[in-house]
Amino acid sequence: MKEAISFFKKNRGKALLSFLGFCLFAFAFSKATHLYIITQTPDVIQNAVNNAKVSGRILSRTGDIFSEEYSFEKQNLERDSLQFSIKLKGEKAAVLIEGVARKQSNNDWNIFRSDTIFTDN
Repeated sequence: MKEAISFFKKNRGKALLSFLGFCLFAFAFSKATHLYIITQTPDVIQNAVNNAKVSGRILSRTGDIFSEEYSFEKQNLERDSLQFSIKLKGEKAAVLIEGVARKQSNNDWNIFRSDTIFTDN
């Protein structure tokens, strides 16, 4: 044990530098992954998630939102309709928003139909 402590004391700077390098790499990888996911998600879904997270009607039942999850089928982006699902978890309750977006003639997506279901945590 004394040898390990002695080794650490001698190489403290290298160990600290290695740890900081690893933390920097992990942070950069996390940000790059998040950016990739955001750029691969249609604007209509990003807007729906962001609007739901600030909706007074939703926040009054869920409390502050601490978790978000959404899904859609990427192959449907080539078609004219896109089914999606958004799950938000809050302090008091969770909400599931399922819907369909349709592609307009100008290639913009608009939400055609959506259902909102609240559940207790």
